[in-house]
This record gives sequence, structure tokens and C-alpha cells, in this order.
Amino acid sequence: MPKKQEKPEQVLTFPMAPMLDMMFQILVFFVATYRTITPEAHLVVNLPAPARPTLNKKPPTLLEIRILPDQYLLNGAVKKFETLQDDLTTLARQDSELTVMIKVSPKSKVDNLVQVLDICKTNKLNNLNLLTLTQ
Repeated sequence: MPKKQEKPEQVLTFPMAPMLDMMFQILVFFVATYRTITPEAHLVVNLPAPARPTLNKKPPTLLEIRILPDQYLLNGAVKKFETLQDDLTTLARQDSELTVMIKVSPKSKVDNLVQVLDICKTNKLNNLNLLTLTQ
């Protein structure tokens, strides 16, 4: 069996001059076209006019309603649905800016929540907060 003749290794060389020319052309291009961008210049901000400070402004009245599976609580007092409706109507007449915090148990029915929200809507109580209890 004849031995294969070994081929001499070919040394590959890359011409460096054209690569350096391209590198410097690209570098000059990026340096010449670079512009700094001010991020604040592109923000459109509509700020409200400063309000006059009111010194004697009282904090809003907070009303808490808890909706549990079998009962309603109004500021900690157990109420039936009919009495809750009457009490909310009375309180809404006294203070139209009343803030109502509705806390709902995950085990209660959705219909109970909808009924309380309907009462708030009919009495024009618009400042509502809705929370889910973790119990």
C-alpha cells in the first residue's frame, strides 16, 4: 500500500490594510453622525396649576362596609341589608363627599357586593374603595 504524500500546510494570511481602512471609515462615520439626545426634551408633561393651600381642610369622612358571607358590617356594627340601605341613604344625605371603603370576604356572594355598589350609586357615593379580605 503506497503511502499518501503529505501536502505542505498552507498558511492563510488576511490582508490587514483593507480591514484597517474599513474600520477607520466606519469609525469616522459614527463619530461624524453622533448626536447626543436629551431624554427630557421628548417628554410631554401637562402639569396642573398649583392649587391654593387650604389651612382648615378636614380629612374625609371614612365609612367602612364589610360584606361577609352571612352578614353586613357598617363601621363594625352588624346590619341587615334593609337597614344598611337606610343607613347609607341617611349618611349620604349628611355628607356628599363620604369615602366608602368596601371590604369583601372571598366567601361572600358576588350579588351581595353588587347590591351594595348599587346602593352607593343610587345615593351618589362616588368615592369608593374596594378591598378583598384575606380571611
